[in-house]
Amino acid sequence: MEVKTVWKASELKKFLNRISTLIDETKFTFTKEGICLKFVDPAHVSMGECKIFGEMELYGYPKTKEKKLEIVVPVDKLRSKIVGIPENDNVQVIFLFGDSPKKIITKYGPIENVIEGKDGYDLADPRIPTLQLNTHFEMALDQTFFTGLGQLKEVSDHVELEATNGKIRLYSESDRSTSKYTIETPVIFKPMRVKADTKEWHDATDPYRRKTKGERTVSLYSLDYLTTILESLKGETAQFSYSTDYPIIIYAGNWKFILAPRIEN
Repeated sequence: MEVKTVWKASELKKFLNRISTLIDETKFTFTKEGICLKFVDPAHVSMGECKIFGEMELYGYPKTKEKKLEIVVPVDKLRSKIVGIPENDNVQVIFLFGDSPKKIITKYGPIENVIEGKDGYDLADPRIPTLQLNTHFEMALDQTFFTGLGQLKEVSDHVELEATNGKIRLYSESDRSTSKYTIETPVIFKPMRVKADTKEWHDATDPYRRKTKGERTVSLYSLDYLTTILESLKGETAQFSYSTDYPIIIYAGNWKFILAPRIEN
């Protein structure tokens, strides 16, 4: 059995780069509609979830009674096979499920590469939690934002994220210096259950776009993890949900990342 996919090289590179922010390999779950994946970093500090239905063309899905097909893909090895392919060119990626071990084949013109994969049951799916979070906002992940983030990283390895009415403040400090980055943006204070399904999370934001006076949410997060995740989403407008001393959820398009808080005694 095999599943064939055709990607624009730029989309495949972006897809693999976002996965590799946290892990070297992950399970790809195929249905007739597309690809689903969930992954968690080795330290269990952050996790990601994605459903890809439009970024690539999926065809040749085998006639099988199985509702899904799974394969563990070595992401870094797959990335290495598409380096140098022009951004606007198409690349074909074929996933072979009948062989043991399973295989991934990349084809670009006359160039063909074969990579060994693993059975899906070799890697358990992480449990994506359902969280009750009360603070929500959006930010454009542009160059100005990353300049501010870079200044924070020069001071400390963690950041304090504070949300008040109409403002987001990112603050870091060490024994000898401090750095503060303030962003004016609407902030929604409303308890909201953020479910594991990314579409439900996205659709649930609109009814709560209103201001509430006197609210304040503060939590600490690892700057290394936060920067790595956000850099993979550079150029996007991301939506954020968090509560004091709770994980933060970062959502952009069909991607979701969850980062655990840093709790200080």
